[in-house]
Amino acid sequence: MKTKLILIPLLLILSSIFFLGCFGVDSNFSEVKNDIFSNVNVKFHKDIEFSIGSVGLSLASAIVDFSDDNDAREVIKNLSKVQIGVYKNTEPISRQAAIEIINKIDDRLRSKGWNYLVKSYDKREVSSVYTNCGDDNKLREMFVVNLNDDELVIVDIKGRLERILTSVIRDRKMDLSYNN
Repeated sequence: MKTKLILIPLLLILSSIFFLGCFGVDSNFSEVKNDIFSNVNVKFHKDIEFSIGSVGLSLASAIVDFSDDNDAREVIKNLSKVQIGVYKNTEPISRQAAIEIINKIDDRLRSKGWNYLVKSYDKREVSSVYTNCGDDNKLREMFVVNLNDDELVIVDIKGRLERILTSVIRDRKMDLSYNN
């Protein structure tokens, strides 16, 4: 129930930001998107593309402060920017073409200093998650790409992500020990 109380205002905020159309994505996000579009034989049409910066996140943080959800508060407090792009495919993409697209994205991001965290290849969907650490070697940015038969989704998250992960692990009491 607590999550619903948070999600409804957050979705309203995100929707209003989207409909206002005043928050565009940054040049790095656009470069990656344009590089993908220019290097594949598939046409995409923009469905949604927006960015939430410090102002939007501060507003979301103020709303979440009224809830009892410490996880949501911790996440929003440590984010500095979230960018999302959803692009509809104009034609079906074969699994092989999807893998080629993800590999081109991989080449592009790795050439800019990103490391992939995980890649997933399914029958109808391919996904990859990339990370970028700051000079202090702390996780500062995460780039997520998902491509399926219907759409390409790109998400770029910036902030003090190591704090978010630490908080989630601590609060969920996850055991991440490794046994040989």
